[in-house]
Amino acid sequence: MKNAYKTMIIILLLFSIGHMMYTFIENPGSLEQQAWFFSASLGMLGSVFLNVLNLSSTEKSVKVMAMLMNLMMFLFCSFLCFVVREIQVLVLTIVYLITLFFSVRLFLLTREITLTE
Repeated sequence: MKNAYKTMIIILLLFSIGHMMYTFIENPGSLEQQAWFFSASLGMLGSVFLNVLNLSSTEKSVKVMAMLMNLMMFLFCSFLCFVVREIQVLVLTIVYLITLFFSVRLFLLTREITLTE
């Protein structure tokens, strides 16, 4: 399970880096549009780092924050699927759904271990 979770984190990292590069390479919009586009990649990068912390931490607060971050990113990407009808948005939504599943499962497994000890 942790290997699959790590794979999802790496995919999110690649999406984030790709989003950053696309901001300056292909986005011919105004500076304001580029700033918003770049800030979205920073949000994705923040979720990557929080998920990496979630893998190594045993703190309940970190696990809850990772679950909430993944839930919010999934909901936002789900909404974005209706606004921006592109395949990469759909793929990102599915990746966040799988990442949310793994973060919830990791939280529940950690909770089971602490309850039985």
